[in-house]
Amino acid sequence: MRQFPARAVIAATLVMALGFAIGAVAGDWIWGSMAMVILFAATVRFWMRSTYMVDDMRVRAVFPLGTADVRWSDVQSVRLAPRGMLLSMRAGTRPRSLAVDFAGLTTQQVVEIRQIVRDRVSDVESAIPAESGPVDPAVLHHGAAPSASAQGQTPRG
Repeated sequence: MRQFPARAVIAATLVMALGFAIGAVAGDWIWGSMAMVILFAATVRFWMRSTYMVDDMRVRAVFPLGTADVRWSDVQSVRLAPRGMLLSMRAGTRPRSLAVDFAGLTTQQVVEIRQIVRDRVSDVESAIPAESGPVDPAVLHHGAAPSASAQGQTPRG
């Protein structure tokens, strides 16, 4: 939310407007309130921080309402993008996919994560140029730099 405050205002306005509309159509404020709570819960990853930890053994994502812990051996393919990566898991593995956001990480941390991915996963599709040059810091939307390891808290929105 801190990175894109206008999106947060738009999302909050939509959640409230839909809640009021549902309450008006249903003729009872309780239905509108329930709709707002359900919409907020459905978009909780947008409103609250998620933390990602990447190491040689796994990727761990800690979300406001749960945790995903994925071993590299369970990852079938990875799609790298300038601002993050999408991991697709092998059949029968939960979660089926995991999106990792690089916002808040330093350029060095992103380079380290990408190198770990390339070392651990055979099917890596990249939407970015090869890592021969530096990563453009403007693309990463730097926030407060996390610790020196390849982990970070990622504000959403």
